[in-house]
Amino acid sequence: MTHTGRAARIAPALLGAALAAGCGEDTSAPAPNQFPITEITGGPAESSRVASSVTFFFRGSDYDGTVREFDWILDTYPRWVVDRDQITLRQPEPSDPGWTRVEASQITLTVPADTLLDDPQAPTGNLEFERWSTFYVRAIDNDGGFDASPATVTFQAFTQAPVLEILSPARVGDTATLPRNFVMNWDGFDAVGSGEPYQDPYQVRWVLLPATLDVFGDPIGFPQTLYDLPEATWSAWSNWAAADSSGRSRAFLNVVPPGPNIGTFVFAVQGRDEAGAITPQFDRDTPEKNNYATLFVDGERRVGPRLTVRAQQDSLSSWFFDGTEAPPFSVPTALDTVTMLWDPPVASHYGARTGETRYGWDILNVEDDEEWTAWSSSVRFAGPRFVGGSGGEFFVQARDELGQLTTGRIDFQPVSRR
Repeated sequence: MTHTGRAARIAPALLGAALAAGCGEDTSAPAPNQFPITEITGGPAESSRVASSVTFFFRGSDYDGTVREFDWILDTYPRWVVDRDQITLRQPEPSDPGWTRVEASQITLTVPADTLLDDPQAPTGNLEFERWSTFYVRAIDNDGGFDASPATVTFQAFTQAPVLEILSPARVGDTATLPRNFVMNWDGFDAVGSGEPYQDPYQVRWVLLPATLDVFGDPIGFPQTLYDLPEATWSAWSNWAAADSSGRSRAFLNVVPPGPNIGTFVFAVQGRDEAGAITPQFDRDTPEKNNYATLFVDGERRVGPRLTVRAQQDSLSSWFFDGTEAPPFSVPTALDTVTMLWDPPVASHYGARTGETRYGWDILNVEDDEEWTAWSSSVRFAGPRFVGGSGGEFFVQARDELGQLTTGRIDFQPVSRR
């Protein structure tokens, strides 16, 4: 009884103590967050030389959580740094605003490679551009903690600058004669590193300079003058893929006044890629590398599309209109009916593009759009039209991308038939 009663008294006491312990608060401090660790797993090797389009792979680990994001910075060194031994790493501050956050564990960058070590006027065979950089990356854990010792790799990026070719109306190694209004066109390509693969240039710029030709037809002082040009003389950089095609063409209007005025010019164009490499040389004699050209501009040369017209019923006759102020034709004809045909208009002799035409019969005011058909890039015929009675005057217009018009007029005058 005594043992049983003592046990009965102890049990409630132990239960009360247990309940009291369960209702209390844990005053011990939580374990501090352990920061993640970062590792670069792929990409350029330390001190290596790689093409300017670089992909970096990385990963992070965290002992007390998970890695969800990464921050990266690319530190590019001055142009005078030409060797790895000249570089002392300067780790970015933790709060540096240059850190860029990504969720992916890889990133592809176009790394600056804009320093040409060789003289472009006396190349030793290496016209590659290069630059040293260091890539830093740090892991970020689920508590926002970051690796205080980012993973790094230091490397030299290289590339070749865009190669440009001036197209029609320029002539390789010769002087093109143009009207006062014309369009310069060019094309080009850019090596991602050295040789294939290729991509489009990123940007272009141009310059048009007065010049004097020597007895051999070469511009005096060129191309040396182009190497010495101050930056302000060049046009602003234009995007290669600009919607208005300004990356591949440039229109020049009234370069010389109309009439007996002439001028000789040099036109040059340079390309720049995303790595910053700029076309280093100037060549006018090599096809597919001619990035400067000489131009002779004649103020008396007709400006406007060329257009050839004929009557379907008269296979022996055609009428040619050369430029805006083309004279009309007076055509005696014994035909009762004519169907008019015309070839696609041509403006390539001054570099412009064209394709639209319109027509009308017996127009009184050529500036009245109501008297013309709608502009069309596909319709190039009109008829049939009865001209056997009192005749008829046929009008046809072509326009180029500059808005210049060539108006063709053919006045059919009926003749008696015996």
